[in-house]
Amino acid sequence: MESKSLCCQHDRDKQTERNGCFETVAATATGLILINPNIENMHVNINTPGNPKNEDETIRNYLLERMKMLCSKANRVTPATWNSYHEVDIAHMFTDLELLKENKETKVKKPLTFQEVSDIIKCTPACRVFIDGEGGIGKSTLLRFLAYNWANDLDETFKGKLIFLVKIRDINESILSTILKGIDVEEFELKTELKPGSEIIKRFIVKNDHEIVLLLDGLDELEDNMKSPISLFRKEQLINSKVIITSRSEYENEFVKVSDVHVNVKGFNERNIERYIKKYFEYRKKPKLGDWLISELILDESKRTDSKQFDPLPICKNPMLLLSVCAIWEDKHYLPTDKSELFKEVFRCILNMYIDKHEVATMRKISIFERTPVKYIHAMLVLGKCMYESLKTNKLSINKANMEGNKEEVELALKLGFVYKDPPIYKDDFEDVFTPPHKLIVESLVGFYISNLCKVDSLTGGFENPIIELNPLGLNEWEVIRINEHLEMARMFAIGFLGAEAGKFLKLWITENLSTFSLMTYLNHVKEENRINVEKTITDYISEHSFEMKPHILDICNSLWRCIHYIDPTVNENWTFLQLIRKAKDFQNQIASLLKRSQFMKMPPKFLGKVIAHLFIAFNDQNVLFEDSTHLRNEGVVNVLLDEFHKLSFQYEISYLINNSLHPLLLTHILFHAPNISVLNLNNCLVTGSTMNRCSKKYQKGGVFKLECLDISDNDLSAIEGALLADLLIMSPNLHGLNITNCRLSGFVVNDMVRICTSILRVLNLEELYISNNDLSAIKGASLASLLGLAPNLNYIDIKKCKLSGFVVNDMVKICSNKQNMFILEKLNISENNLSEIEGALLASFLVICPKLSTLQMSRCSLSGVVVNDMVRECLRKKEVLLKLIHLDISDNDLSAIEGALLADLLIMSPNLCGLNITNCRLSGIVMNDLVGVCTSRNVVLSLEELYISNNDLSAINGTSLASLLGLMVPNMNCIDVQNCRL
Repeated sequence: MESKSLCCQHDRDKQTERNGCFETVAATATGLILINPNIENMHVNINTPGNPKNEDETIRNYLLERMKMLCSKANRVTPATWNSYHEVDIAHMFTDLELLKENKETKVKKPLTFQEVSDIIKCTPACRVFIDGEGGIGKSTLLRFLAYNWANDLDETFKGKLIFLVKIRDINESILSTILKGIDVEEFELKTELKPGSEIIKRFIVKNDHEIVLLLDGLDELEDNMKSPISLFRKEQLINSKVIITSRSEYENEFVKVSDVHVNVKGFNERNIERYIKKYFEYRKKPKLGDWLISELILDESKRTDSKQFDPLPICKNPMLLLSVCAIWEDKHYLPTDKSELFKEVFRCILNMYIDKHEVATMRKISIFERTPVKYIHAMLVLGKCMYESLKTNKLSINKANMEGNKEEVELALKLGFVYKDPPIYKDDFEDVFTPPHKLIVESLVGFYISNLCKVDSLTGGFENPIIELNPLGLNEWEVIRINEHLEMARMFAIGFLGAEAGKFLKLWITENLSTFSLMTYLNHVKEENRINVEKTITDYISEHSFEMKPHILDICNSLWRCIHYIDPTVNENWTFLQLIRKAKDFQNQIASLLKRSQFMKMPPKFLGKVIAHLFIAFNDQNVLFEDSTHLRNEGVVNVLLDEFHKLSFQYEISYLINNSLHPLLLTHILFHAPNISVLNLNNCLVTGSTMNRCSKKYQKGGVFKLECLDISDNDLSAIEGALLADLLIMSPNLHGLNITNCRLSGFVVNDMVRICTSILRVLNLEELYISNNDLSAIKGASLASLLGLAPNLNYIDIKKCKLSGFVVNDMVKICSNKQNMFILEKLNISENNLSEIEGALLASFLVICPKLSTLQMSRCSLSGVVVNDMVRECLRKKEVLLKLIHLDISDNDLSAIEGALLADLLIMSPNLCGLNITNCRLSGIVMNDLVGVCTSRNVVLSLEELYISNNDLSAINGTSLASLLGLMVPNMNCIDVQNCRL
């Protein structure tokens, strides 16, 4: 790709020297403005006698000065505490970008340079750019880099534009209100003599949105009660502006779909890692040491002979961590293969860099991390505790005001080099916010903090000097540490840092909610030489403590021993809980086969249900037990099984369900107790609404499911409560596909569901909703309108044959239109509902508020030709309406009163329409003659490929019209159905 060919042609800057400063003259839509790259000496002279008082120009000049002043102060990536020879150029963060091409269906990624990406952004009008990447890889720094370059005139990507850098977590009301936080309105009014400042600035931004560039940082930090910037990305607000949003990769969802450019920040690639290492060691005059490190890292995965060999890419692709790797290698000539040991060395490296620059020359560097001076350990724990509170909510930055410890400890913690200070964006932003160079720095420091919490009973914590006193945590907080999804890597680090003492941490998994799956997963991360000690600590804890779950653990041991003994007679009753769990995991396939043998088939349900429940606790792959559903269809076995699950507070560790021909009680239980399942098909499984109500009452509210697709169609859910459906949607924030077709749902239930979701302001991520074949006659138009508002990403709704009335649809459209809502709905099937009372003007309004609607099915809806006429007239009255319809089905309606000219207008305002079904609509040949006549007179060529027009009396159609339909007017026609048309 030649980047120059992508660039728009700009007028050359005219530079004039004035008062020793250079000023750049940039062309804009409204005239010329002066942009002075010398920010410190620049002053916008707004009301000089020789300058006419142009309001827009005055506002623009003030905003330009203000924003350039703010953006010119962007910090560097490298912490200032490190020696100058460790300095990393900020631009190096972005040497390996991948651009997702506009054809998002292919998912083809093409490597691009930072400059090439900038050129594309520059030349794409109203460009929407989505930048993603893992935490700490440099997305926020990239935005600051763009802003810094603009403010200092270092490139022309945003020449003639106004940049606003906004943290998404600060968007409370609207983007305009948030922008105003960075502007001193009182100063603006005094300097410009324009009032009221807030409204004038907002009006200017909206009016001149083509000059606006919004850099929105941190979509992943958007909380539930915050306003999403999705409307900006869909071009529903500030349509002509350029918008660039950053997010961690797991949060991309709908933003990628509507983006013009998708950039993935990868950090260093293999080539750049090698280049950086060579550059580092050449500067240190040790080039052979650099070559040795490159050969040791084995960057090419295909050349690694052992799957357990250290994979350096996740660490080395980040410039800051690669710097540490180089320094460790230079000092020790080796790299630990264990991640926790490696990060002890990273810690030591960072601390030594600080000592090298800030401490007295006589102070010795740290040779072994365990001999780290206590003041640095204090500082690291202060950082770790504060980072722990942030990481719990998936945030990487920390606020100085939230750090605990005396002033000296806090100041030292921030100076060591683990974090760098974020530049303030707003005039009233007095908070000191600090960010680490990589997410792994946060996770490792949090793991270090957790590991020391586990040692609070020790006097020294394993270091030369006593560790600071850490306040013991309550049981609830330890539960957070154990289950919080954002702390996963921190838990791994804690286990590694604890080494042989990891049992002090892992004993927390022996709780009132046994989760041996995760316990054994973490045990597998314990080094082999430490495993015996760790398992002994856990076993001793079980035997020495009294807790509610202890009798169940003994029962589980008994069940596992009985099953395993059939396969391996050497296993005896004296084996410990962990030994039996590990053995059961090894033998899970043999045990599952064992259950099918006659001796187990004849066992009483009470015994068998309990054994199977305990096997679920032990098995690594629980779907092995679902493969054969003979036992799990037996109501007696299932009742005992579920009762045991309730005692054990059991949750399934499955991501999918291999078999849905199980007992309905068990399937319902899976729905509410398998938080990690993403796709669940319960179609026609005899699940009932009353069963779901009972099961949900036993489930503790507030949990989060990972459900993405749920199909519970063709079940009798007539007794289900609307509150339960609402809870299910609320607890499944990732649910994008829901099928509740033919479930005997009532409109009252849907009304309740929508009311409850609306009352807590929950935004749903639903993209597809199948709710056909239910009696929704009692549903309110307001509920339908609220449902569309609650699920702004809905692109397909199937609400066929639901006894909807035209009155309800009228109310829905009126409410949506009054709120000026716009929806991205692409497909709607509303066939077989009695919409005879629908108003044509409101049907037109519906098409306007759904500008992306491509498929509309309204077959057998009691539509009249008069309604369609009114709809087309209203669309024509709006003038700017251009429909994106591709498929339109209005068959089996009495359209005898439709006007041929208006039917032609409908086709003309739908230039992409390729499929039209007007079968059995009582159309006449005269109507078709008029349609063809209008299209011919306007020289219209239609895109129709399929036309279904059978069962209409077309006896009056003339040969010329028919020839036009089959010829020049519709050149792409490949299917026309004119059966039973009296031709």
